[in-house]
Amino acid sequence: MKKFLVCLLAVCMLAFGAVAFSACDEKTAEEGVTLVNISDPANEITPSADFDYMVAAEPAVSAKVKATADNADGMRLEVVGDLQALYGEDGYPQAVLVAKKSLIEAEPAFIASFTAAVQASCEWVNNDSVDIAAVVDAVSSHLPSGTTPTFSEKNLTASVIENCAISYVSAQDSKADVTAFLAELSGVGDQTYSASDAFYYSGSAEAGSVTDAALDVDVYMPDGAPALSMAQLLNDENEFGCDLSYNVVPATTIQTYVTGEDPQAEICVLPVNAAAKLLGSGENYQMLATLTHGNIYILSAKHTDTQITADNLATLLEGKRVGCIQLSNVVGLTLQSVLKANGIEYTVGE
Repeated sequence: MKKFLVCLLAVCMLAFGAVAFSACDEKTAEEGVTLVNISDPANEITPSADFDYMVAAEPAVSAKVKATADNADGMRLEVVGDLQALYGEDGYPQAVLVAKKSLIEAEPAFIASFTAAVQASCEWVNNDSVDIAAVVDAVSSHLPSGTTPTFSEKNLTASVIENCAISYVSAQDSKADVTAFLAELSGVGDQTYSASDAFYYSGSAEAGSVTDAALDVDVYMPDGAPALSMAQLLNDENEFGCDLSYNVVPATTIQTYVTGEDPQAEICVLPVNAAAKLLGSGENYQMLATLTHGNIYILSAKHTDTQITADNLATLLEGKRVGCIQLSNVVGLTLQSVLKANGIEYTVGE
């Protein structure tokens, strides 16, 4: 009996360490969906007769759609669904901002100033009149030498930025949403994600400069939507009275900057499940805020006018193949959560 594969393709974002998970017992095409991970997104996020659907993150989604718009063979990618809408009206807390507890305790005024600047950056980049060239230049200038951002002036627009769902929500204001989301992710895998009360920063210091002018603060963020959320800071190089270094790195490496005996990142942006898994005790790092709230979209190369909704999700996925990456991380786990919430059984394929 023919099986069908559904794979989740999430670029950007955020590959933050392998997280094992279990799935249902193997099902046939009449009984469920098969989820399959793709290990090489750079080569696999292309129109293909092998796939009915793929899932990817903004801003890479728009880049891929634009890149395939004029394919001579007619094979092009189109957006046919919104994973955030399938999850729920307000999306889900996807990327979080964390800081070393030692820095928070030593420099509370700086933390207040920095978080205020991040909030302003989120508002700035969401402005319809934002200077796209300045955004691209700011992110590009903080990438490792020889690499390019996931977006360019040709494919980054105000609407693409809007699709990245960037907004600053403080740790205390987003605590309930993060807690609920972590519980949902735990419900679809064999990893348990949770965070103690100590993980959620609750300080309320007045904004000010650092007390130690010799302080070195290294800030790390993944390329993609997290980097867009910090673009104004990257553009202005506001040093807050100390030596502040911004680093935009591949999503696959981000967790290495908050682990080990002496983590490199004083401040870091992480996917919420990785942050909870690695730092959830609150002993070494605390969460300052959430920065993105879902930026995953479903693509098709079949030129269909039918948009995927909660009402037709099961029908449209049945018997179909969908290209997929980072199945064991936040995007893949979110898809599994959506499938589970809609009563759709799934298995994991090769």
